[in-house]
Amino acid sequence: MGETWARIEAKEGDVSLTTVVGGTTLALRHARTAARVGWTGLRFVIDDEHELARLKTEFSRSPAPEGFQLDFAPSDTSRTPDAEVALLGSAIYLRDTLSSINPKQTPEADFLLKDAADAGRAESYLYGQIRKSVELDGVIAYYVMRPLARVFTRILLNTSVSPNQATLSALAFGIGAAICAGIGGATYVALAGILYWFGGVLDCIDGELARMRLQSSKIGEWLDSMVDEFSTVSLIAGIGIGLSRDGYGDHWMMLGFAGAAVAIMTLGPMYADLHRRKLPIDTAQFPWFFGIASASTTDGPDGFFGKAINIIGYFIRRDASITGTALLLILGLRRISLSIMLGAFAVASILLITHCTVMKMRGEDAAEN
Repeated sequence: MGETWARIEAKEGDVSLTTVVGGTTLALRHARTAARVGWTGLRFVIDDEHELARLKTEFSRSPAPEGFQLDFAPSDTSRTPDAEVALLGSAIYLRDTLSSINPKQTPEADFLLKDAADAGRAESYLYGQIRKSVELDGVIAYYVMRPLARVFTRILLNTSVSPNQATLSALAFGIGAAICAGIGGATYVALAGILYWFGGVLDCIDGELARMRLQSSKIGEWLDSMVDEFSTVSLIAGIGIGLSRDGYGDHWMMLGFAGAAVAIMTLGPMYADLHRRKLPIDTAQFPWFFGIASASTTDGPDGFFGKAINIIGYFIRRDASITGTALLLILGLRRISLSIMLGAFAVASILLITHCTVMKMRGEDAAEN
């Protein structure tokens, strides 16, 4: 789009640019959204000296994205850049809206605040926009975990708690679950299940905070995924240790450590491939070979095998696996729980080897043709 600037009037009616919506002010939301679509900077047209002072204080506390320029000028002296997009200061624009327009165009607002009371309605609108589909999220996450997590998200939204801090709190629950499982005994094992499930709930908060405040980052994306996997891997080892401590045999401890090792060796290449392909750092979106269209496919773009796997995926997604593992631990069925987790990673490991083999063959076939 070249060097595109956004020009924003400092006040529309009684809605100030310092009005907080979804954990950040309208001014900072405009800056972060414009930066995400690759625009050059943001020019605030301000006649009110008090509003100017508030805006500069806001950006000193929460700077605009690196490399994004800010300009403040009264309306009678501001110069118009060659490529300028006029935005309403009292509006909320989604990233897709700003991405689809050209310079000199005036996009329609996705949500327009007419008065200060609209801030709450605007926040509800944003919550509706960030909600994932049940296909991406999983049935339990969509209908149980997300609604519960949103209670905490609303509490934390207008605080200084960052998405990464929320992620680390989920990690603390995961580590606590692994420690309790390792201690053994019915009470601690049940507590491990509770901590593990609520860690999964807390894991929903970081993404919602980041999306509402437009604070998503690659580091946060990696941290979120690594916390998920570390919690699971450490729990596998913890269950094995706990079974051994409770007299079920040292072979359970060895199985726990072996399972943790297999999990790491399986997940590592998957994350490496996601990073190499510049895909979201999320194993639920891993591009398995059966999800790629083939000329010989007759059952639709994914084929019969791919569709079957997608259906099974609802039952093996993280939300379902967390809930199932937690329930088994609460009921004291940890040998069954560990056996299922070990079996799941064994299957995933075999599937990954098959995937790599198929993709290599497809690559060789493409080179020959």
